[in-house]
Amino acid sequence: MDLEKKFHSIFKWNTIGSIFFEAMHIGYQFLLLKILGYSVYGLMGSVFSILYLTIYLSDLGLMTSLPTFANVFTQSKSNFKKYFRQYVTPNIFFLIIGIFISLFFYGSFFSANKSLLPPLYLVISLLIFESVRMFLRFFLHTQFKNKAVIVLELSLMVLYVTSVLLPYYISGVPITITKVIGLYLVNSIVSVACFIFITIRLYKKLPEKELVPYEHFKRKSTHARFFNHATHIGKHLISGEFLVPLFAIHFGLKQAGLLKLASIVAHSIKAFFKAAINFSGNAFLSNLKNKPLESRISAFYTLFKKLNVIIYFIFIVLLINFHPLVSQARTPGNRSAFIYLFMFITITLIQQLCVAYEQFYIVENAAHRLFFIKAFEFIMFYIVVGLSKHLYPNTTLLSIVCIQIISFALLALNAYAKWKIKPNLKINPKFILKTVLFGTLVFLLIKSL
Repeated sequence: MDLEKKFHSIFKWNTIGSIFFEAMHIGYQFLLLKILGYSVYGLMGSVFSILYLTIYLSDLGLMTSLPTFANVFTQSKSNFKKYFRQYVTPNIFFLIIGIFISLFFYGSFFSANKSLLPPLYLVISLLIFESVRMFLRFFLHTQFKNKAVIVLELSLMVLYVTSVLLPYYISGVPITITKVIGLYLVNSIVSVACFIFITIRLYKKLPEKELVPYEHFKRKSTHARFFNHATHIGKHLISGEFLVPLFAIHFGLKQAGLLKLASIVAHSIKAFFKAAINFSGNAFLSNLKNKPLESRISAFYTLFKKLNVIIYFIFIVLLINFHPLVSQARTPGNRSAFIYLFMFITITLIQQLCVAYEQFYIVENAAHRLFFIKAFEFIMFYIVVGLSKHLYPNTTLLSIVCIQIISFALLALNAYAKWKIKPNLKINPKFILKTVLFGTLVFLLIKSL
């Protein structure tokens, strides 16, 4: 019960922090699009997409497997020094390989726009510091350090957005891709320094007892990381990180800019889920790892109930307002952006249903079961990507929506066969009524504009 209370507490903090952070992020991206224009914004978005895709792919299961082993690291100071180092060190090699591969694509994709691109040393530095930042952020969330992380990230986001936009609006200082990436690098360096400080404080509070052996740690962690990474590759590819550069190549920078804006809004919704559900859920489930299976299944349903509330709210509001939003768009470009946005949000909502199951699979050390489902998903996605040059952008995104629906169905069926758990999609009728009323108010507001 104490652990469940702690879960509800971090859920509340993560939810509030995520709402403020993502609202600020979306507003900032809209202003950047207005200032830079679709093509330059599409180029900048493609650079950031390649950067983050490199981080996710060179991660090699580092973050996705962390909930399985986080409790091992924090049993004692000696455990932290030995097992944490063994767990993290291999990723230095993987990240170096990822940097070289990403630089090859970076140079070949954007050779025609070199004058607009930032120096390579800025891109490489940002890639390194963001890799460390994302891992430490995730690790601290598993240790219920969410309040410190949220306050720090919100403060740094305010400073970053201010440093980019204020000189432009006050003194007319131009905003360039180099400036945006350079200031974000400074933001990342400060964040990493603060996270390291919090991690050191956490380490100093660990017990001074002898090393608590974990049998076959290297073999088990390698096994978990391989299968977890293999099962998450598809999720990183079915995202703006991969699709924005793909659109830049097949459909041009303007379409990439439109898709980037749509993916930013969808990514903010995903980030909200990640902060409110994924971080909280990973901490919750990982701390129940040594409890009976019934406790973990009960935790899964608690998690799914929270997920339902958010998904129903977003889906109902969007469903009510889809037509008026599209009809309000005054240009074909804006209409395309809205359609891309709704497609991306649909993909994101279905992915979050999958994530709730994937968290349970990972904590149960059943990532090998996920592997075959995700391999099938990846094959279908690869076929769509291969055909994308012959398809319209909307058809490409609609095909990806269908792939996600099939993937969720397979996950749910397999989980029911193994653990007898099923998606509980029930929701309080009063909540549905309140959401419909809110969506209707938004509808009337849009109509009045």
